[in-house]
Amino acid sequence: MSPSALALLISALCASGSSADGDALAANSIQVPLEFIEDAMPPPPTKVVLKTTYYGTVTLDHPAHLKRRIRCRECHGPGPVSQITFTAKLAHERCRGCHEVQAKGPTECRGCHVMPPKAPATVVAEASPPATATSPVASPNALGVAAGPPPAPVVPPEVVAAFDSERTAREFHRTVQVGASAGNGYGLSARLASRQGSQVLSFGLDRLGGNGPTRTTVLIGAGARLPVKLPPELELFGEGVAGLDALSSPDVELMLGVGGRVGLEWTPAWSRQFPFFFAVTGLMDAFHDGLLSPACLYASIGVGAALQRR
Repeated sequence: MSPSALALLISALCASGSSADGDALAANSIQVPLEFIEDAMPPPPTKVVLKTTYYGTVTLDHPAHLKRRIRCRECHGPGPVSQITFTAKLAHERCRGCHEVQAKGPTECRGCHVMPPKAPATVVAEASPPATATSPVASPNALGVAAGPPPAPVVPPEVVAAFDSERTAREFHRTVQVGASAGNGYGLSARLASRQGSQVLSFGLDRLGGNGPTRTTVLIGAGARLPVKLPPELELFGEGVAGLDALSSPDVELMLGVGGRVGLEWTPAWSRQFPFFFAVTGLMDAFHDGLLSPACLYASIGVGAALQRR
C-alpha cells in the first residue's frame, strides 16, 4: 500500500472515530501512534502565510504546532486532513480560541497580524529643459559672447519700507490694556482693543471711586485711527462708545451711557509687544434726567500686551 493511500485510510479511521457513534467505534478501533500517522501523511508545509484584506498578513509555523502534540483535527477539523480554507471567523475561533484555552500563543491582534511597512515618501524633481538657441542663457550678445541670465530687478529701499509699512498696517492686532483712570473719582481701567488697518474696536471696563459715589462703566467702542501725520510709533485714534453706566450711591442705578473716546497709543522700538496708551473718555447718560445728561469725564493711562497678530 502506498503512503498516500495509507494516510487516507488512517485519516478516515480518525474521522470515523469522531462521528456521532464515535465513542462506540473508538472502543473497538486500533490506537495508531501519532508519529506513524505523521510519517504516513504527505509532508506538511513549513510556513503558512495568510493575507487578509485590510489587516496585514498572518504567518503560521506548522512544525511548531506539531511539536506541541496538537491533534490534526483540532485545526483541520473532522474528516480527512486537507488544506484549511480560513475565514476570519474560523481563524479567530480555532487559533485564538486554542491559544486562550492552552494559555499559550498570542491572543492580541498584533501578536498574529503583521502590517506591511509604509512606503517612504518620494519626491520627484523635474529636470530643467536644455538651453536652446532662443534661450536668454545661450543667446550671444553683440560681441558674440554668450550672455548670462538677465539680472534681477533692484527694488529701491524706500519701496521696500513702504511695502512693509503697508503690510504691517493691514495686519490684525489685538492687545489687552490695563492702567488707571482719574476724573470724577479714580480707579482702575481695563480694555481689550483690536485693530486691523484703520479700524478700531474695543471692550472696556472702568471703575471710578473716591470720596463720592462709585461709578462703573462697561463700554463697547468702535472707531478708526485718525489720519494725522505723527511718528510711526505714535498713533492717534478716536472711538464712539456705548454701554452700561452703573452708579452706586449707595443703591446701584443702571443707565445707558453713550459718548466718545480719543487717545494716543505709543509703541516704541524697545517695547514692541507692550504699547503704552493714554485716552480721554466723555460719557453722557441717555434717558436720565432728560434725553442726554452729562455723566462723567475721565482720563486713562496704562500699558498693553500684544495677544495676537496675524
